[in-house]
Amino acid sequence: MSESLAARLEATVRRLSGEIGERHFRRAHALDAALGLIHEELDRSGVAATDHHFEVSGRRFSNVEVLVPSRSGASENACIVVGAHYDTVPGTPGADDNATGVAALLELARQLAHERFERSLRLVFFPNEEPPFFPDAGMGSAVYAAELRRAAVDVHTMKCSATTAIDQTASGIPQGFRSCTRTGATSSAS
Repeated sequence: MSESLAARLEATVRRLSGEIGERHFRRAHALDAALGLIHEELDRSGVAATDHHFEVSGRRFSNVEVLVPSRSGASENACIVVGAHYDTVPGTPGADDNATGVAALLELARQLAHERFERSLRLVFFPNEEPPFFPDAGMGSAVYAAELRRAAVDVHTMKCSATTAIDQTASGIPQGFRSCTRTGATSSAS
C-alpha cells in the first residue's frame, strides 16, 4: 500500500525540522543531512537530479536541480523555475521556513518528473537563503540565477517558496502549485 500524500509531506517536515533540526552553514553536518534527505527522497522516487556545486567562504554548497524537459523537446532554454530552500534561520528548526517548501517541492518532483509541459520545468533546492547570506551573492538562488543568466536561459516564471501552506487538492498536487497543469500553464499560483 502506498503512503498517502499527507503522510509523505508530514514525514519530510518531521525529518527535516525534528530529526535534523537547525540546518545552516554553522551546522554543516545538519545542512549536509538535509541535502542527503533530498537526494534520498528523489532516488526513492526514481527522479534524477543534478547537483550544482559552488563555494562561499571556502565551503562547498549544492543547489539540487530536477529538470523536467518540455513536451516539444525544443530547447530547454525556455523554462519555469520552482524552488525551495533547505537551510534555516540560525536557532530555529525551520518547520515552516522551510521544511514545508522542501516537502512540497519533493512532491512536485515525484508527481511531475515524468510529465511534459510547453516549457521545461526546473525544480531547484537551494541552500544559504537565510542570514548571513540573505541578501547576498552567497545565496544558492543568486548563484543559480547567475548560472542561468550566463547560459542565456529564458526564465518565464520563477516561484520560490519560503513557506508553504500544504493543502492537497483533488488532483493530489499541493494547492499552491495547482496551476502547473498538463495543459502547459506558464506560471504557478502563490
